[in-house]
Amino acid sequence: MPLDLLDAIRANLAREGVVMANYVARVKKRCQKRVAQSRGFLRDLSNRVLSKTCSAGPPVTAAEAEARDYQYPMCGSRVRGEGALLAEGRAVPCSCASPEWISRQRVRGVFADEQSQ
Repeated sequence: MPLDLLDAIRANLAREGVVMANYVARVKKRCQKRVAQSRGFLRDLSNRVLSKTCSAGPPVTAAEAEARDYQYPMCGSRVRGEGALLAEGRAVPCSCASPEWISRQRVRGVFADEQSQ
């Protein structure tokens, strides 16, 4: 193998975070009967080894994606029913906050006994 090709493969693997031994095992597995590999194939595989050899994650339903990507625009809360804003230097509940969460925060002393916005 030419040195420039080996250097390019090492650089690609380092960028992808793949160990050389894992790459070599993957090349052997994919090409059991071919003795000589083309330079383009070896470089391309090292460049995209993770996307070509790793399986995708489990499928996600629309409801799971919505729950994962939720963010209330006013306060930026990523948890439904839990949102707070700063008003005049004090924390106040956001309009998205649930009454149960607000009461728990009042017990903890986070919110004063004021109405939510």
